[in-house]
Amino acid sequence: MILQWLSAMRWYVMNLSRWLRMGRGSAIGQKTAHIDIERNLWHRYLHILILFLQMSGYRVELRHRWRFMASWASSDLFRMLKGLSLVGHGPRASTDLVISDRKDIVGALVLDADYFDPLGTQPHGYRIPMPMADSAYLLGVHERAPEIDAPREHAIFFFGNMDRSAYARSEPRTLFGCMDRCRLLDLIRNELPHRVHEPMDESSLAARGSRDIVLMDRTMHYIKPKDLPSVLARFDFFLAPSGVIMPLCHNLVEAMFAGCIPILQHPHLMDPPLIDGVNCLSFHDETSLVPALDRAKDLSASEVFAMRRAVRSYYDEHLAPAPVVQRLEAQKQGYVRLNAELASVRMLDRKIRATVSHEPVQPAS
Repeated sequence: MILQWLSAMRWYVMNLSRWLRMGRGSAIGQKTAHIDIERNLWHRYLHILILFLQMSGYRVELRHRWRFMASWASSDLFRMLKGLSLVGHGPRASTDLVISDRKDIVGALVLDADYFDPLGTQPHGYRIPMPMADSAYLLGVHERAPEIDAPREHAIFFFGNMDRSAYARSEPRTLFGCMDRCRLLDLIRNELPHRVHEPMDESSLAARGSRDIVLMDRTMHYIKPKDLPSVLARFDFFLAPSGVIMPLCHNLVEAMFAGCIPILQHPHLMDPPLIDGVNCLSFHDETSLVPALDRAKDLSASEVFAMRRAVRSYYDEHLAPAPVVQRLEAQKQGYVRLNAELASVRMLDRKIRATVSHEPVQPAS
């Protein structure tokens, strides 16, 4: 107990000192958003949501709460974001938007970490969509979309971490019915070795010859966030395997921003779902993976162009910061589902177990 208290005090002091140094007097905006969070389950997803609000002209104020301030999960927020106000009171009557994890604040949008639904069930409520990595927004990369009509290589590209110690966990398979990243990449290497090119750096990307599947390990060569969109925009397709503990991953959204057509096993996890043959190519299991990759190879230039436009339209209408904030403004109050990654996956696990055992789901602790 004493160690926990000391750890909490350490994070509190660290977060408060970072806030004091980050230019608290620069908080400006035409509208005000009041954020009242007791327990930060969302980590970077909450931080990105606050970034979205700032981009949409909001002055963001945070309610000072011990548990929120004394948490490692809030540390990146105070390390990276600027212009935040820290207040010791509830929202004023003139506040335009109130967001909280508390259910007792009248007129607030209540953030719910219950993000995922068991397979075969109908999703409910507004799920704030998967974003790009926070660096894309902090660096302004999201403001410089690649040209959608420029010629591209008719090839499938993947850039991401291939660390087997991290990307071979069971949750994508047992909870979502999807292959883990390592299993998917191994299948491609084993089934289609003649089509796979694995460059060691950007300079060898062009040395693929007739091979049309390019797999690039970020642990071998790191592409800087500011350069990633231009690299992605060289290719027609992006292979989107699972993340660490869930199928969704930031690189899917980054690829769609660049106009790449995603090839994935989890179109239903996007909100609204991606549509096979319209804005993605989907596969259901190991046996349908290779046919999906064959479809990508056989699509005509006109078909690819139409799908690329549909992908960019989906991003502009659903994934960009502005439409996300507009959706929150339109809803104004009630529950909103925000991905909390590990916490959300654990909630899904509990729901699946309760369904199997026919026991009621108990509230999360």
